[in-house]
Amino acid sequence: MKRNVQPRNNKYTYLSYNKIVTRLQELAQKYPNICQVYTAQDLYQLPNAGECKSDKAKATTAKEDVNNKDTDKCKQYIVEVGNFNKLDKSAPQVFYSGALHGNERIGPTAVVEFITYLVEEYEFDANVRRLVDTRLTVAMPMPNGWGYYHNKREEINIDPNRDFAFNTSPDRCMESIAARAINEVWINHVFQLGVTYHGGDNLIGYPWGDQTHCKHGSIRKSPYSRCSNGFIAGDKIAMHGLGEFLVHVCGKGFGGDGLYKLGEMNDVIYPVEGGMEDWAYGGSWHSEKTTCKPKTYNGYAKEKTTYKDETLRTVLYLIETADEKIPNQNTLGLRYHRSLFSVGSKNAVSKMEKNNMLLYPGTVGDGHIPRNIRLSLGVLNAVEPYIKIKKVNTISSRDNNEKKKYETEIKISVNGVEKIDDIVCKASDIITCHISNDPNKENWMPYGGLSIDDNHIILKIVIEINSPVKFKQLLLMEDKDELTTKSAALAYEKHLTIQIGIKSDSHWKKIPPKSSDKVHESHWVNVRTNPKYNVDSKYAKISGKDIWYSEPFNVADKFDDAIRDKIRAERNELQIQNEEKQSEIKNVVSLKQNEKHVEGIVHTTIIWYGTIGTLIFVYLFLRKRWKKTKKINTRT
Repeated sequence: MKRNVQPRNNKYTYLSYNKIVTRLQELAQKYPNICQVYTAQDLYQLPNAGECKSDKAKATTAKEDVNNKDTDKCKQYIVEVGNFNKLDKSAPQVFYSGALHGNERIGPTAVVEFITYLVEEYEFDANVRRLVDTRLTVAMPMPNGWGYYHNKREEINIDPNRDFAFNTSPDRCMESIAARAINEVWINHVFQLGVTYHGGDNLIGYPWGDQTHCKHGSIRKSPYSRCSNGFIAGDKIAMHGLGEFLVHVCGKGFGGDGLYKLGEMNDVIYPVEGGMEDWAYGGSWHSEKTTCKPKTYNGYAKEKTTYKDETLRTVLYLIETADEKIPNQNTLGLRYHRSLFSVGSKNAVSKMEKNNMLLYPGTVGDGHIPRNIRLSLGVLNAVEPYIKIKKVNTISSRDNNEKKKYETEIKISVNGVEKIDDIVCKASDIITCHISNDPNKENWMPYGGLSIDDNHIILKIVIEINSPVKFKQLLLMEDKDELTTKSAALAYEKHLTIQIGIKSDSHWKKIPPKSSDKVHESHWVNVRTNPKYNVDSKYAKISGKDIWYSEPFNVADKFDDAIRDKIRAERNELQIQNEEKQSEIKNVVSLKQNEKHVEGIVHTTIIWYGTIGTLIFVYLFLRKRWKKTKKINTRT
């Protein structure tokens, strides 16, 4: 089967404001079931910040442009990717920002190419399809539209990344349309993880990164000095663990950049007031949350920054994509066109060929864009654990099978967890299962890589039969062509299934000693550390779990033919015994029926003779009386 997707330019290039708009609109038009695009102006009635002329408007004269003012206005574009026919509010939500600073150019192109990858690979890549089917991805490639269009850091003299409602004064937040547009998206969602791309350094940072958490014996020489002795977040262990995975899958930078540095923003860069990352993490619950009262654009309702408890509890990673804000375009990388190959080819000899070289650092054509597509995929993958039973070998009898025990070896993949604490097996009602070996994790890494094909774990499973009669009936159901009925097929699929469950990341429960937070605050961490955690709002349903299970896997057709043959032999022998018993019963019944028949004849005969005797007696009695009466009458 060949793809219908037309290969784009083999080299990644920087996308302009207008090219990003065009790309998003094309994707939404071509893939409406999984991609939707709208603007903050249309959806939230926000004003525009400055002008961003379309390519068509640029070609018009000033006189012709008079009637084209609306298309000249800068807009904040928002794109959502997910299987809208399947997703409900229990699907985890992940956010991506391309550029709060308009002159930091890698982020917007990386976010758009990431969205393009998800949408165009959906039909052909099982792992991408899983991510799109089970998560809601929300992205704003250029929230600072004016800054990106004009290649300026700020949005008309306002720095959007000092404009959020945290650790700042009420009159100095939500002044920019960029911050307001992001704010509107966030108060209408509940995100668990997110990424905000920047440029000018080569690092991955996480909260805290504000002035308040920098007051723990730290001495700073300037506003741009680091604060290495500050307070740390209660969720740091989880934040840092995922960060290590992201450093690994991203690999080295280009044009002289090495691996991403990793740590708290206060430590790896410098603290700021009104930063987006700390707002996203603590804006609902921390004492530094701020209710904004800006004066720009005729003000902004204070209710917009009076947040519900669940709104701002997101782990949002700061990504400084490169030391240069606009690296040489030749370092952006090459696009790997799988459209040139047949899907499902059996000629693949390595996971790189089976998946996509874009997923692996250091391969031919790697660059800034593939590097950060991998990072985006890593975050999307990590938002929720995923277990898949990839293969179940033939199920055979154990040597000593007095208790009806069977065994097999299975292969699973585990994605989205940093550490596996335990693996369990759960089965349907007529069978039970347990794992009999120490799982072989040689081919598994934290978070499982970027694809289900990047990892596997080997398990040995013992299956015990709880209901032998029903088990045999179901196992031999195929012999009777009973699976043609819907009820029989459902019974066949339901009652002979196993699931593999994962207990994971219990080390996240620990609160670091230097943390000023006494409990875990983010949704993402609470979901894995608190089984009773529950958020049920208009926009999301988030529930904690202590075990994450795979989809049920039907093992009915995995039982060894020898097991079926034995059951068939037992069934045939039982049928013969039943037939013999039925024949004996039939003979006995026939004999008893004959005996009853004879008894009936004898009884009838006795009754008959008794009746005749009675009639003879009556006759003789009446004759005697008649004669006597006649004699008396003669004398008279």
